Amino acid sequence: IAGTTVSLALSLLGLSAFWEDDLRDFWDLIRFYYKPNALLITDLYLYELAYRQNMRPQLILHHLCTIGIIAFLFAATERTLDYDIGRIGASLLFHANTEEHVFLGLLMYRLNMQGAPFMLRLSSVSSFLFKMIATCSALYFFVQSTSGSSPEHTATYVVVPVTIICLFWTQYYGARVTYLLSYPKKERRDMTLIPLKKRKRAPRAD
Repeated sequence: IAGTTVSLALSLLGLSAFWEDDLRDFWDLIRFYYKPNALLITDLYLYELAYRQNMRPQLILHHLCTIGIIAFLFAATERTLDYDIGRIGASLLFHANTEEHVFLGLLMYRLNMQGAPFMLRLSSVSSFLFKMIATCSALYFFVQSTSGSSPEHTATYVVVPVTIICLFWTQYYGARVTYLLSYPKKERRDMTLIPLKKRKRAPRAD
């Protein structure tokens, strides 16, 4: 929770990068706020990939996509000095640093605290809404950046849409799982993504 909270604070402090027109001021914002932010998220995810056991494939995919797209976008920003490519990366960072209330809900769930179901439902819905806003912001700046012709721009046209689709799917999956945890185990069976097959009853002996 502490790491993502610091990351969120850095994103908010550098928020003016989304509308800053002066190249020097824009680059200062990227350098002072978003680069350390990206390094922090990358370190957190690499640590989790290395030391956390029994990670779901969806979570592994989310972490790998986040690390890869952050590294690519900020490297492309340095080479092209394109405002919009940097803003895509800044937008996607909000996928990683707006989950503090989800962590709190999961902690309450594991400690069997009163109010955990409500917190899980609230955090799953609000977190998914935050991800939708971040995705829409990234897509907006992606459309704005399609005027470039450099190799970095060409790669951006392929890498960004594919990564956004993967991130959005994994975030939807995570929000769904968090929401399901708020219900008793017996009720989750009817709310899964894939309906469970009904067991065939054995014929009754007369």
